[in-house]
Amino acid sequence: DNNNTVKSCNHWRAPVKVGKYTVYASSRRLLNDKSINQGVVPQVGIYLDDMWMRELSGFASCGMPCPVKPKWPFLVVDWPDMGVMTDWETNIIVDEAIKHIKLGKRVEIACMGGHGRTGTLLAMIKVKLEGITVKDAVESIRETYCDKTVESVTQISAIYKVAGEEEPKEKEAKAKDKTTPEKKDEPAKVEAKDEASLDAVMKAVKDLG
Repeated sequence: DNNNTVKSCNHWRAPVKVGKYTVYASSRRLLNDKSINQGVVPQVGIYLDDMWMRELSGFASCGMPCPVKPKWPFLVVDWPDMGVMTDWETNIIVDEAIKHIKLGKRVEIACMGGHGRTGTLLAMIKVKLEGITVKDAVESIRETYCDKTVESVTQISAIYKVAGEEEPKEKEAKAKDKTTPEKKDEPAKVEAKDEASLDAVMKAVKDLG
């Protein structure tokens, strides 16, 4: 295999349980191989990458009627890759998704790869609908949907804010790490950047949970 080849998971309207409801998670990358009408056709779409606009209609409106009839009602938001929205924007997205889910609509949630932003929103919805901890929500999404979901420390922090749950401090994560003997082939300390420190933070979540 070519080590430079990017491999994507096969996420296309994959059913994900949130409470007593089912939502559908997708990756836009699979639109190269699939029709947007293939699979379970959603009744409402929550799209976390503006690239979806090209597939949905190419038109959007705000404060005026849209001149083009959409394939189905949808919300497209400019959620940064590997990042988060503002607290105010995040709460709007979560509340909007939950509103349609509770109405029994087939709701599709999607970003580009179907991992970071999609997994983060799914975890936020789970803590709200199921009343579970952030640790349990993230672990559940990773076990039942994909182990690559929720990609950065900032996304983990955003889930804690939505849940109203106190977030474990990174220094506590490092303190916990000191109790484990270091392996020679592993770095002695965790890098400060999001991607490298995610494992340490998630370990702290498990240790402190």
